[in-house]
Amino acid sequence: MYWTFELADYINEAPWPATKKVLLDFCHREGVPIEVLDNISELPDDEETLYMGIQDLWADYPKRSEYLHHEEDEKD
Repeated sequence: MYWTFELADYINEAPWPATKKVLLDFCHREGVPIEVLDNISELPDDEETLYMGIQDLWADYPKRSEYLHHEEDEKD
């Protein structure tokens, strides 16, 4: 399983919290790239596990502060 910002962006609007089945249904409805479907398909087949967001799928997903500039940095 691998993630990029581009792939993760496809499921940011998923109905969180969600099970694997809900995520797969969402992906099929939204027409996401096959790589996203492959990533979701690799999740355990436990029907009771709820994923709260992309951080549960991509453990190394950076926090906003790690990849966005702070407003103070852009002031002259």
